[in-house]
Amino acid sequence: MLSLSGRVGMVPSVLAALKALALARKSSGAGSRYGQYVLACMHQHGAAGLALDNGEAVSLYRLAASQQLDAAQRDLGFMFFKGWGVAEDHVEALRCYLAAAAQGDAAALNSGAECHHAGRGTAVDFDAAIAFYARASAAGCVSAAESLCLLQSNTACMADA
Repeated sequence: MLSLSGRVGMVPSVLAALKALALARKSSGAGSRYGQYVLACMHQHGAAGLALDNGEAVSLYRLAASQQLDAAQRDLGFMFFKGWGVAEDHVEALRCYLAAAAQGDAAALNSGAECHHAGRGTAVDFDAAIAFYARASAAGCVSAAESLCLLQSNTACMADA
């Protein structure tokens, strides 16, 4: 089944998509961080008949992030990391990831680890990367567990050399 965005399986029906959009707009307009977040996601992905609009997504993510919603902080970081709707800024991306990570967001912990591992927005810091990967792994992020294993193996090999 095609959704309003033209993708298979994203929204099971046009009616459900329109209801979701109306509810997101209503709750966002009332200042709900959850409504702002859902509407931001819809704009970012061009869902529920909305045109893809990363600038609007960033504006809404900022509103929800300012109300300490970890998912919005993490996704705002992603927008900065990729330069979608804003100028690419890895320092700001890492700041957003760290704000969400402070609330225990596993994906943000993993993104923070990746930034420290690759030196994006900060200097390369394998110890910090290992610490973030470990926290993300403990929070259930499978890719963080894999990255942790690889980084610890490589770090041990470098120490032996």
